[in-house]
Amino acid sequence: MKRTEQWSRFDAADCLVTEADMVAYLQAALEDGDPALLTAAFEDVERARAKLRGQPHYTLEELLARCDPSVTAASEIDWGSDVGLERFE
Repeated sequence: MKRTEQWSRFDAADCLVTEADMVAYLQAALEDGDPALLTAAFEDVERARAKLRGQPHYTLEELLARCDPSVTAASEIDWGSDVGLERFE
């Protein structure tokens, strides 16, 4: 009898349940330096935040600021010109 394998789609957002998870994930993407990976990481974090509505809420800027300990305000984040992202106020 042929065995049928069942697969489920992996979603990184399901694993990002705490602020620390999100910060570590974004740090890894920033360290890699690949703009496509960074964009995908932002999307994963946004999906994770949407799933956690009603629980502790962290803005994307707050999470990014935690990626660089030298940043004292969200406005000091170096967004980089090569990743194709815009900062919205």
